[in-house]
Amino acid sequence: MIIERDTSTLWAWAAALAVVSGLFTIVVQPLVERWGLRQKWMPRCLELQRHVSIGMGTPKDWCDDEHCLRAWAGGILAFMFHATCGSLMLPVVIYGWGASETYQDMFLFGSLLDLGWDLFSQIQVYVATFHGDVSDRWGWARCPRGLFPFIVMHHALAYIIVVPMDNKYAHLPDYHQVCLSLLGAAACATIKMRCLFARALYENECATLDHLREAVTTLEDAERIARRVLGGAHPLTIKIGRDLRKSRATLRAREDPRAESIRLHMRLLKHASACRDANCPSANCRKMKDLMRHGATCTTRVQGGCAICRRIWALLQIHARQCTRGSCPVPKCASLKAQLAQMQHQGAEGETTTAS
Repeated sequence: MIIERDTSTLWAWAAALAVVSGLFTIVVQPLVERWGLRQKWMPRCLELQRHVSIGMGTPKDWCDDEHCLRAWAGGILAFMFHATCGSLMLPVVIYGWGASETYQDMFLFGSLLDLGWDLFSQIQVYVATFHGDVSDRWGWARCPRGLFPFIVMHHALAYIIVVPMDNKYAHLPDYHQVCLSLLGAAACATIKMRCLFARALYENECATLDHLREAVTTLEDAERIARRVLGGAHPLTIKIGRDLRKSRATLRAREDPRAESIRLHMRLLKHASACRDANCPSANCRKMKDLMRHGATCTTRVQGGCAICRRIWALLQIHARQCTRGSCPVPKCASLKAQLAQMQHQGAEGETTTAS
């Protein structure tokens, strides 16, 4: 065998492969970025990457095209490393440890390459999280601090088990499955990323119908893969199914012209209520402000038959039923929510009285 199975040698291999991983990333990532910029689909890809980054907690002001390009290229390289490691392990998983010493070396090299990549990735993420200026100089996407613990835990299992198991128990079939499961965890993370991307689409108030249809298609694919790989009872599969139902409901509501009109009016009402720009470029914003100003000064009001007041009142009531914010800038939102809550309470008391 080329790789000697003792602790010091295995850690030396892991450290050397971490250096190789770092050099590979520094050299190849700019090439991947330049290749991507030449593709016609890259502007759309950057927009999707921006949604994913924001959904993972990256501040919006970080998510310019340069950051999104770096994050996308980093993801491509991570996929390449994990795919390579898994390919090297497969012969032992399929044919067994005793089939060939070449397969044994390939398995050990694959597991140590994955460990080396994790070691380098840990350093890279630490720099990207706590030393943003250094990260910018090296061309790495900055990482929000809230994501750092997740990445540390994501790599922790590899640090703990790979070298001891390669040293003492590399011949065990169960370990071969566990080692591939580390890469399988990366596959689960990929499924989660697709779901996060879909959520970023269907929860975005500015999403178009095409965006919503893409979210539904993405979640349908993710659910099908999760059911086949993880099983229907797996928590991730259940969560994907829940997100799929929400995305379909959102799409159905948007395809209904009346519901779409109400949604646009609600969005405009919230914007106009919070907008303090006297020269707001939105003509609809000015119109909504005029309507709200009329509602505040009209002496005829709904009781006197004012059609404009009736329209405003209907919009305010619809908003109050949907609003979950504690302090909302929309006029009369708090009082209308209190009235609706009181009416629901009285209705519940009436049902209790009738039942008894």
